[in-house]
Amino acid sequence: MAYTGLRPQEALALHWYAVRDRTLLVELANADGELDRLKNRKRSRKRSRSIDLIPPVLEDLAAWRKHAPA
Repeated sequence: MAYTGLRPQEALALHWYAVRDRTLLVELANADGELDRLKNRKRSRKRSRSIDLIPPVLEDLAAWRKHAPA
């Protein structure tokens, strides 16, 4: 996940619905064990965003998804 530029609290809050064909939707963060929705305001430093995934990350996610519980 280091290649995606995710912050640790964002990586901890990821769900499979956020993994798209070629992008990753980051809209949640783990704040002290609770999920916090990132705001979509222009001036807010906490904003949801979409990250383009490079092929090695896509391959790793596909392999992980095969073995992850549903």
